[in-house]
Amino acid sequence: MVTRENWDRCKVMLAEGASQRAIRAATGLARSTISRIDRGLIPRPSRCQGCKPRRPKRGRCGECGATVDLPCCACCPVMQPDLSVSADTDEPIKLELRGADRRRLDEVKAQQRRQHQRAQASSLTPDP
Repeated sequence: MVTRENWDRCKVMLAEGASQRAIRAATGLARSTISRIDRGLIPRPSRCQGCKPRRPKRGRCGECGATVDLPCCACCPVMQPDLSVSADTDEPIKLELRGADRRRLDEVKAQQRRQHQRAQASSLTPDP
């Protein structure tokens, strides 16, 4: 398992130009893991308060009741996003979509425009 400390040390040594063998000797990580960290395939491990790097144990959280890998991060305030919206702003919430999600949104909007145009055209035609 890649710890946050090993990941940070690996990135520093890679930036300094150290070989994968030297990084392996210093961190104990496999050379394939070092290569994947270098290519960005392994993100920096995050750890919320109270979590310790260890083998996860499945169980029910005493706080939220969810079946989780213990210790529970589902009810940890560090892991919960801030979903509060300020009431003093009239700005819409901005959402950036990419790839298939963006194409789907464009398709739905185009379909809604066509339906709206058909509805307007049918309301403008005189009844016989």
